Order: sequence, then structure tokens, then C-alpha cells
Amino acid sequence: MSIESDQSSGESPVSGGEAGVFAVPASAAQQRFWLVDQTSATRALYNTPVVYRVSGPLDVDALRRSFAGLVQRHESLRTTFAERDGVLTQRIAPTGSVPLRVVAASSDPAVWLSAVRAEITVPFDLARGPLMRAAVIQLDADDHVLVITGHHVIFDGWSETVLFDDLEALYAAARSGEAARLPELAVQYADFAVWQAQAVPSDAIERSLDYWRRQLGDLATLALPSDRPRPRQPTMAGALRELAVPPSTTAAIRALARRCGTTTFVVTAAAFQALLQRYTGQGDIPIGVITSGRTRSEVERLIGCFINTIVLRGDLSDDPNFVELVRRTGAATLEAHKHTDAPFERVVEALGVHRDPSRHPLFQVLFNFSPVGRVRRTFAGLSLTRMPIDTGLAKFDLTLELAEVGDELCGSIEYSSELFDAPTIDRLISHFTALLEGAAQSPETPVSALPMLTPTEREQLIAGWHEPSTVEARHETVVALFAAQAARTPDAPAVVCGDDVLTYADVRRAASRLAHRLQTQHGVRPGARVGLSVERSAAMVPALLGILATGAAYVPLDPAYPTDRLAFMREDAGVSAIVKAPRSSSAFEGSGVALVDVDEPDAPGADSSEAPFDASAPDAFAYVMYTSGSMGTPKGVAVTHRTLSEHCQDVQRVYALTPADRVLQFASPNFDPSVEQIFSALVSGACLVVRGNDVWGAAEFAAETTRHGVTVADLATAYWAQLAYAAADVTSPTVQASTLRIVTVGGEAMSVDALAAWRRTPYAHARLLNMYGPTEATVTATFFEVMPSWTPAAGERVVPIGRPFGRRLARVLDGHGSLVPIGVVGELCLGGTGLATGYLNQPALTERAFIPDPFDETPGARLYRTGDLVRYLAGGTLSYVGRRDEQVKVNGFRVEPGEIEAALQRHPAVAQAIVVVRDDGGGTRLVAYVIAVAGATADPDDLRRSLATTMPDYLVPAAIVVVDEWPLTPSGKIDRKRLQAPAATDGVTTNVAPRTEVERRIATVWADVLNVADVGVDDTFFELGGHSLLAMRLAARLSAAFGVDVSIRRLFESPTVAGLADHLERTAAPRATASRIARPITRQPRMPRQPAHE
Repeated sequence: MSIESDQSSGESPVSGGEAGVFAVPASAAQQRFWLVDQTSATRALYNTPVVYRVSGPLDVDALRRSFAGLVQRHESLRTTFAERDGVLTQRIAPTGSVPLRVVAASSDPAVWLSAVRAEITVPFDLARGPLMRAAVIQLDADDHVLVITGHHVIFDGWSETVLFDDLEALYAAARSGEAARLPELAVQYADFAVWQAQAVPSDAIERSLDYWRRQLGDLATLALPSDRPRPRQPTMAGALRELAVPPSTTAAIRALARRCGTTTFVVTAAAFQALLQRYTGQGDIPIGVITSGRTRSEVERLIGCFINTIVLRGDLSDDPNFVELVRRTGAATLEAHKHTDAPFERVVEALGVHRDPSRHPLFQVLFNFSPVGRVRRTFAGLSLTRMPIDTGLAKFDLTLELAEVGDELCGSIEYSSELFDAPTIDRLISHFTALLEGAAQSPETPVSALPMLTPTEREQLIAGWHEPSTVEARHETVVALFAAQAARTPDAPAVVCGDDVLTYADVRRAASRLAHRLQTQHGVRPGARVGLSVERSAAMVPALLGILATGAAYVPLDPAYPTDRLAFMREDAGVSAIVKAPRSSSAFEGSGVALVDVDEPDAPGADSSEAPFDASAPDAFAYVMYTSGSMGTPKGVAVTHRTLSEHCQDVQRVYALTPADRVLQFASPNFDPSVEQIFSALVSGACLVVRGNDVWGAAEFAAETTRHGVTVADLATAYWAQLAYAAADVTSPTVQASTLRIVTVGGEAMSVDALAAWRRTPYAHARLLNMYGPTEATVTATFFEVMPSWTPAAGERVVPIGRPFGRRLARVLDGHGSLVPIGVVGELCLGGTGLATGYLNQPALTERAFIPDPFDETPGARLYRTGDLVRYLAGGTLSYVGRRDEQVKVNGFRVEPGEIEAALQRHPAVAQAIVVVRDDGGGTRLVAYVIAVAGATADPDDLRRSLATTMPDYLVPAAIVVVDEWPLTPSGKIDRKRLQAPAATDGVTTNVAPRTEVERRIATVWADVLNVADVGVDDTFFELGGHSLLAMRLAARLSAAFGVDVSIRRLFESPTVAGLADHLERTAAPRATASRIARPITRQPRMPRQPAHE
């Protein structure tokens, strides 16, 4: 590749001291893009490239003269910018140039695209100029690529048409040697800027601001699902994907627009908002829209930046049909265009929007529509074809560009590659085009029911990547399966608890005696319910089997529960007897229910040896397990023998359980993990090792599991995490001798930080399975095997919950019951054969939670709505997001506590962290609770400062509380309700006065610029009323006061006095003193003035 030097007229870039330069105030649009240029980490972000493939004999010299004519015709191409004391001016030189380079390259797309990228990504110097350049990339004698790059501050989308219309005339004239026939421009851009400042009255701007305050005052952030968490300081890296809407769909969209009396823009904008609603589940959808700003005919033929940005707020909360949504979008568009007098930056400032460097204010998704897009041009024997180019940058999370080109809608999506992967955007494009087609064909359809998925994707989501078991389940109950195993291995150990050992024969004999007593002495019959009120012990196991053997269901009644709760459960379940621990007092004394000691001897003369052992039936209830209800009343979850037996057989298969295994019985019998632990072991011939009532510490866990040769352990997530942190890097002989071959973990989300600690324990050799499942889906519904090679994706905070377990199905549905695409968050709904029957005595609640499965033609197929939010990852695994009823919003921002927890846990002093939202009478706020690393001190102030360097202000907890350990529920989960309220000293509540001379000087300047009396070192510039224009003034004042360059970007990155002082104290380089020439505005506007609203 060779580069030819510029052979233009030799005009140098505009300099500050060139004669004839005059200055006028910058327009509102210019101020905005100048400010973005000063604050962005990527100075090429608002480079605006135009790339054409040129076929034919291109005359480069004629093209060069054509650009010279353009520069002379349009003052904007001779414009640079200067800022002084917070005032931005545009400076127009009498002469200038558009540098034109000629680059030789091969026709290999990889080569010439690289050359294009090199041209369009070089930043401009807005103070020196020139602010447009061109390049001709030679591929062959009659094959070139023309690249024109202008900075957005002087060049908008409309300007492209003006530029090429003028260029066509100038090129033809240059080729012929004649003067170009172009009409004289009545005004120049500088005239428009002066007119804009003088012709729009302040009260008109204030009326517009009042409108936007009402319209956007309570605007929520669009929570678009992404592949990675949002970085605090984005690099603006991006990519581009093209899209095309087929002619048939385009014709249908145009017909719908005519029917609705609106435009194609309105229809496609409504469709885009519908897509975003389906992706986010939000009813309030804000998108940014570009307005041309060329409301006067005098400016239509000017090159310049006239645009403004408005926010269209779509209301889809009541699931309108598409025609109604189009009507609403049209009305919102018309109303918004009446209030474009206020520049976007003024709107942001009027709303007092929290400045978050990680996202664009007010909207993060832009929609730009061109009613007539020209992709092909011909002039002077040349054929030009416009080419979409990936700049490698993205201004917003997503930008959808559409243009009407012939009989098609064509366009592209520019997206942040820091947030999204290309396959995600490809799916989004397919969903958008499918939704457009469905809306055009059936516009009366509610938005929630518009088709969006491709047939292949729909089929995949219905199947749920499920690989159903090919092993036919045996139809015997767990009691029958246990009895068969006892007959095969009567002398094998079945239960171990401490020093107590029961063989299979012992367990069968004890269970048979209890069943006989319950039947003969207490009248227990099949279908009855018997309470079980025993603690963990060897006797607990035959007690369970004895109850089941009668054909009754067992109902766990924890003796530690409050009396009122136990009374409710007993009465609600209608228990006919209660099996309790021997010689123990009972909360049920005097209840009128028979109380049976678990080891009570048979009545005199009774003989249980000949009694039938199993009276259970597959479709009868095996147990009723009570869980907490949302209204404070426990719910009894009823599970049949068939469901329980199939689950245990699936566990036996997945875990590969054999009689050689020793399975840890860890959970309380009052919670459903105990069901899996107990019965899966017994139907497999394994030995059950009962933990007992005392919770084991890390050393005790190692000693006891090694002592008993435990091979399979199912642990609560909170306990497993504490064990991981405690046992990490431990090298004791007891731990090293662990016999564990498989560890399953469930109950809460498994954090990647705890996983990292686990992998440093001596238990890391064991298979690790992350299990998920509500009681209503019989213990385990999905599972993910955490292979040693598995690593979390960037920003991933929790381990996936995997795929359906056994014979279950998983569907991810939106609030209207529709399947959501891969990557989109929805409610996990579980189906298949593993569901509970429902809630005992609560038919209405059962009907709400257990719904018909619309995607399964099997008669009676149901889904259980878990209330858990998940999403499918690209590979088909489920990722847990949180609870549907625990969506957190603080001060208008949607907050993911897990993101803050992960950031805290990256601090070297923090082992574990929990973040909750509290309202203790002083308003809603975030509160963090942390457990310090052993031997370390976790200082709340230090932790908050650390978070502030990586998180937006609204994600920094108002208080941080250090605790020694987590309060746990009886099931071993963290009990967030028992976390103590923070003391006043746990949060920063006082105004800290400046402490150093630098801080005092900064605070003085702040107070003057912001017109406030008292400035603390931790006060934030924007929270004190600062905005972008004041930031310009403040930067100038601080630069003068300290003799160093203080950029506007620095104010955005260090918005507190303390942060700025730290920066200034470390800055030694003196400020470069460039000369500034302040010239009076001598050109008067030639544009006729008129009121802003006629």
C-alpha cells in the first residue's frame, strides 16, 4: 500500500491568528458535540464517515478541485472552535481545505477495508481543523473507494445529500473547465447560529423545558439485557450489523402507515419500541430520535450540524394492539416535535439527570430514520454505491438506522461490543424483522402476541435443550423400592448417625413396627396424613418409611417452630397422628391428635411381622411440605409417590449411586432436600450418614465426612460457600483424606467468587453440581455440572443453573406467557413429570401457580410458575437472574444487588457480601453487609471509596455493615430479614469540610461557579446543580487557578472536590498557554427572523 501526499492548493489548517477569521457563538448542536468530544475517551466517536465504491474513470485532480469549491461555498468546512471562560465560539476562516489523500490498495476486501478503517478513525482537532478530510483508495484503474470523513460538529446526515449534490456539479465543472452552476447560498451556518440564539425567545425554550419535565420527569432506565455487565468507563467500542426488510413486508408497512394516516417512520418506530418491550418486559420504553433541525428553507442547502435529539416515550404498559401503539407513537412524535426549541443538553440539565459515565442520559437506544435513502449515484460517467462501514465504535448501546431504498427498508444496527456479542444482535435483527412482518399482517394483534421467533428458534425454546431420560422409570413407590433393596442386602448398613448404625433389615423392621402401630392402634389409613416431629437421628429414617408404609403422607412439623405455626400446619393438613421423638414434650399436647413415640413398643400381643409393609399407592400423596407464603401463611406443597419415586430414580442415575456410596443426610427433614438425600440413597442400596442436629464447622465437616467415608454430599449454598472460604488453601491431613466424589449445592445462587475459593480446597477433585429447584418441582428441577475447565464469562457473577433435571421441562416466559428469546430475561416455568400436585386446601393459589402448558399437547400438561427470573445463554444453559417480586429500583435506577456484591467481594478485605434495599424510615437506600477475610479489617468508608472508583454513584451503598456471620434460616439459607439495620456511623451522613489548601481553593471556585454557600469534599458537582455548560466554566476557572489543564472530562470522572484535589496534587505538568483571539461578532444575521411558533 502506498500513500500519495496531498497536492491541494497548499492552504494550511486554520490557525488562531490567521487574518480575516471572525467568530460567532456556537450553535446548540455544536456546543453539544464539542462537549462530547472534550469528555469522551474516544475522540473519534463522532467522526461521521461516508464511504462510496466508485466505478468508472475517476479524475482525482478534478475531485480535488471540487472539494476546494465545496470549502469555498460552505463556511462550515472552514470552521474551528475555541472556548474561553466557558463560552464556545465557532471561528470561520476566509480560506481552508479538505485534505485529499490517494491510497493504493488491492481489491482484497480485507486490505481496502483496513485502509478505510484507518481513514475514518483518526480523531479531529476541533481547535485547529480542518474538520473534514477525504481519501481515494485505488483498487484498480476504474475501481476506487471514496472516503469522506467529517466531524459531526460541522456535518450531519442531511449534509451528506447536500455535499454530493454540490460535489456532482463541481466535479462536472472541473472536468469541463466551466464554472459550476450552483445557486448562491442566501445564508451560511454562522448566520443560523446567530439567528438561533436571537430568534428563539427564552420563554419558548422554557415552555419546551416544562413539557420535557412533565414528559420525562419519572423516566426509568431501559434495562436491555446484555451479554456482559456495563463497564463504568466504556471505551465506546462497537460494531455494525446490516439488515434488510423484504419488499413484501415493506409494502405492507407502507400500507399500514397509509391506513393509520401516518408515516413509515412512525410504524417502524412503534415496532422498534414493541421489540424493546418484549426484550425488557418494561411498559415504559424511551428511545432517542434525531430531528433534522432544518425548520427554515434557507438552511436546507447548507452543510452543517442542525440536528437535535428528542426522547420518544412509548407507553406499552397495558399491552395495546399494534394499531393502537402506532396511534400513540404518532401522537407522541407530533407532540415532541412541538417542543424542539430546547436543545437536548438543556433538557438533560433541566431534569437534573444523574450523570453516569457508563450510559447516555435519558436514553440508551437511538432510532434514526431516513424517508429516502440514496445508495447509488451517477454523475460524470461515474457510478457510486454507498457502503455501510463498521467504524468499530458505538455512540449508544444500540442504534437502529433505517432508510427507504426503493421497494425495501434497509439499514443497520450499530451496537456496543462491550455489552453485546454479534450473535445476539443477529437474533435481535431477526426478531425485529419477524415482528415487523407480523405487525403488518395482523396489526390488531396485541404487542405481547406478535410473532418474533423464527420457527427453528421456537422449536428449540420449547424443547428447552432438554435431553429426556431414555431410562424407563419403575413405577414402584420408594417404599417398595426400599423393601426390595432390603431384601437384597439386609445386612448392609442403611443409616449411620454418630455411633448408631442401622442395617437395611433394622430399618425395615423398625418401619414395619411403626406402620403396624399407626394402623392398628391409631387408625391410620391410606390417604391419611401423619405429622413427623422428630429431630435428625437414626430413628428419623424408619419413622419416615413407617408413615409411608401405611399409605399415609408424612407432614414435617419442626418442634422448633412457633406454636401458632405448628397449630396451623396440623389443622390445615388434617393430620390424624403425630410421630414424635421419644420422651420429648410436644407442642401438640392437648390438641386431640394421637401422639406416637417413634420407638414406642408394640401393644401387648401385637405382631407386626406379618403385616403388609407397603400400602402406598403411586398417585397418593407421599408428603406435604410447608413453605413460607407471600401473605405470611404457610403453603402445604403436596407431592405424590409417583413423582417422588421418579425423582429418586433420576437422582440415582445422574449421581451414579451404588451400594458402595455413603450419602450425607445434611438437610432438616422439614425441607425438601432431605427427601432427595434420604430416599435416593435408600433405593440405591447406599448408606445414609445422618448429620445430627449440630451444624458442623469446616474442621468438623472434614473430620466427620472422612470418618464415615462420605462420598456424596448435598449442601445448602450458604453453608457450602462458608466451607469453601474456610477450607481454601487448607492442607490438614484430615481434609486431604476426603472421600467425597460428588458435591451438590442448592438453595441459593452459587457465586463465582465462592466457586473460586472452592477450587482451592482439597474437595475440588469431587464432581460439583449446582442444583436449582423449588419445593413445587420436587427438590431439583435443573442442574449444572461445574466442570474443572468451566470459567465464568466476563462479568458473570453467578454459576448457571443449567438444564432440566430428569423428566422435567423448562420454559422461560414473559409476563404474557410468550416464550422469550435466548438472552432475554423471563420467568422460569417448570413442567414435565416432576411437579407437585399443588397447594393443599388452596385451589385458587394452585390455579395461579400451576398453569396449563400451552406448548405441550399432552393432556393435563402443566407448568409451575417459579417467580424466578432467568435467561437462556447461547449454549442452552439457564442463568439465574433474581426474583420476579424482588426487582430493586432506587431513585429511579434499576439496581442489580449482585453486581454490587461482586464488586465488594473483589476487595481484598471482603470474603462475602450481601446488598439489600432498606427503608428504615429515612427513605429507600442500598445497604451492604460484608464478612471480612480472616485476619483482615473491612473498613466501611474504605469500601465505599473503593466502590466509587468502579461503580456509578447510585450503585454505591449508603451504608456498609460489617458482620461476623450470616443469620441463617432453618433450611440453611441466608435470612435477610434478620440483618440488622445500619447505625448512623455505617454510612456517610455528614458534610466533610475541605481539609487541605488545594481542597479549599477548589471548593471556593465551586461555590462561586455554582452559587452555593457550602461545598464539602464529598459533594458531587452535578448533585449541587452543575451541568455541562457550568462544567465548561468551572474547567476554565480551575485551569486558570492552578496553572494546569483541567479538562471537562476530568470533571466528569472526578466529580467531587476530594477527587479533583487528588488529581491536581498529582499533576505536575504546567498548562499550555495557547493564544486566544476574541473578535467581536461583526456579521449580522441575514436570515429573516420570525417567532419560534407560528
